[in-house]
Amino acid sequence: DSILLPWDEKIRTEYIKPKSSSTIDIAERIANASGWGTYMEVPLEYLINNNIKKDYVLFITDSEEWGKGWLKYWINYKKQINPKAKAIIIRVDSYTSKPYDPASAEKYDIYDVYGWSDNVFKWIELKILKN
Repeated sequence: DSILLPWDEKIRTEYIKPKSSSTIDIAERIANASGWGTYMEVPLEYLINNNIKKDYVLFITDSEEWGKGWLKYWINYKKQINPKAKAIIIRVDSYTSKPYDPASAEKYDIYDVYGWSDNVFKWIELKILKN
């Protein structure tokens, strides 16, 4: 029961296709998208405003921007919607910075994945979903 929320400075509904769409179709549609920012809190605002409860919230980002304070929104999501939620941030960038410290990551169930390969989802399954 996953949902796909492409975003930049807002949720980009024009890139959301019906669940019956193939993975290739969705990937091509997103690959041809154009946007202006990486406001990381935007999907969380959407989930909070629409009272959408998810156990795992996965972000794929280039980490160019973190918007108005991603950690603050993540803490609010956990308090208001789902205290057991886990954030998985897949970063396809070369930066080592992040807007939260290791103690906050542990306290608020935030998992970082740096880079991309075919093994990312296997790692998520073994490291996060099995716990």
